[in-house]
Amino acid sequence: MCQCSSVYGALFEAEHRSTFYIPYWKFPLARWLVPRQRKFHKDLKVINDCLDGLIRNAKETRQETDVEKLQQRDYSNLKDASLLRFLVDMRGDDVDDRQLRDDLMTMLIAGHETTAAVLTWAVFLLAQNPSKMKKAQAEIEQVLGQGKLTFELIKQLKYIRLIVVESLRLYPQPPLLIRRSLKPDVLPGGHKGDKDGYAIPSGTDIFVSVYNLHRSPYFVGQS
Repeated sequence: MCQCSSVYGALFEAEHRSTFYIPYWKFPLARWLVPRQRKFHKDLKVINDCLDGLIRNAKETRQETDVEKLQQRDYSNLKDASLLRFLVDMRGDDVDDRQLRDDLMTMLIAGHETTAAVLTWAVFLLAQNPSKMKKAQAEIEQVLGQGKLTFELIKQLKYIRLIVVESLRLYPQPPLLIRRSLKPDVLPGGHKGDKDGYAIPSGTDIFVSVYNLHRSPYFVGQS
């Protein structure tokens, strides 16, 4: 599997590029002359080579059939069941390797990191509230003790769902969103009624703190 160090290296570089003042990495020869950029492209090659290998293997073992049969296939009993296997079987030759690799990259980097963070904060909060921990354990034992784990049983874990939702409110993933304005714009003046609004020049980086929004008294009770 792709080395974790390469994945985290790519994440750190993405964070660096989103906040640095000058896009020096776009300068000619920067990718070879700047040590940080040399490492980034090395990490990216490790990730791409790994994903390309997985895609190639999935395509070589693809089973031709119609869409209806694919939708009814029990992927839980396949030897190499995975999201990639499902994507390849469903799309087949209709999608190129680059598109598949981009989809996998999203799941690899954006998927596992956020899921792990949510679970970590949920356990952290439960550890501080023993009574809530006992209630959660009781629901798990009651629901999942009914037999083989199924999606229908998971939907019955209503208290666990509330725990996850509250964890996301207090410690959202991601806690910060960054967007770059592609053209000049004017944002509304906000709840104080500023008629002039806020001018946003082209190329401006806008930071939206989801963490602060979820804890703001202004939004309490609003939905």
